Amino acid sequence: MIYARFVTEADIEALVTLLKQHYKNIEWGQQGEDWIWIYRADMKVEIDNFTAMIHEIKSPSQNRRLVRQVITKLSEHYELDVLSEPMLEAHEE
Repeated sequence: MIYARFVTEADIEALVTLLKQHYKNIEWGQQGEDWIWIYRADMKVEIDNFTAMIHEIKSPSQNRRLVRQVITKLSEHYELDVLSEPMLEAHEE
């Protein structure tokens, strides 16, 4: 589910550096587009721009606590468009 979107001209390394200040378990890379995975316990948040020209904050987890934390931290540095209702991704429909 997609919870928020944002546009940034910062490279992925800058975004990862920012997130590593707050989260210990992060995986990231570039496979055509940028992707970042943040883990905590049984929760996972994904930030990528695979299906859009903007970064999307997503999570397959039913527990939305980590999603809210990531959105709060990123909103201190980026202008986020937080969706009022999470949106299903194409593969979730």
